[in-house]
Amino acid sequence: LGYFMSPLVSVFMGYVFLRERLSPLQYLAVFLAIASVLYMSLSAGSIPWISLSLALSFGAYGLVKKKAGLNPYTSMTLETWVMLPLAAVFFYLAYYKAPLVVIYGSVAQVSWLPLTGVVTVLPLLFYSAGVTKVRLSTAGLLQYLAPTMTFLLGVFLYHEPMPTGRILAFCGIWLALLMYSVALYRQRAR
Repeated sequence: LGYFMSPLVSVFMGYVFLRERLSPLQYLAVFLAIASVLYMSLSAGSIPWISLSLALSFGAYGLVKKKAGLNPYTSMTLETWVMLPLAAVFFYLAYYKAPLVVIYGSVAQVSWLPLTGVVTVLPLLFYSAGVTKVRLSTAGLLQYLAPTMTFLLGVFLYHEPMPTGRILAFCGIWLALLMYSVALYRQRAR
């Protein structure tokens, strides 16, 4: 759910902090996406704090990336140096205070663990390069592609149950994305 809220937070932050304006069709698309995500949130039964935290943190991350205007390599290097002390504390606590994966994992699992950072860096480099070249609201709505692919995997590969209400919410989000894309195409054509 957080991945469906995150693009809306990016659109909001682009509107408020970067003065990005939307066309009437884009406003309608954002409204439809908000209604769809709100429906999914209400059907969860309680306030989705984790989802909200994810959406707000990634929206803020995108805004900082956009405002900083650093090239992707400088940006990622800076982020890595900032996160290094936190990672060191985490691994210390994981090894000495709560020995879970580090002790109980196989040698292969523990050996693969550092490589997860390398795998994570590539998409973040691409995001860093892209977010400085497009409007934050556009980058935000493009973020619907990843949870959509996850949705498709869940339904068609893993045969997860999909209630009618959730299908309607997904259709609303996809229609909003299509409307927003049409509006972008019209703007670029002008």
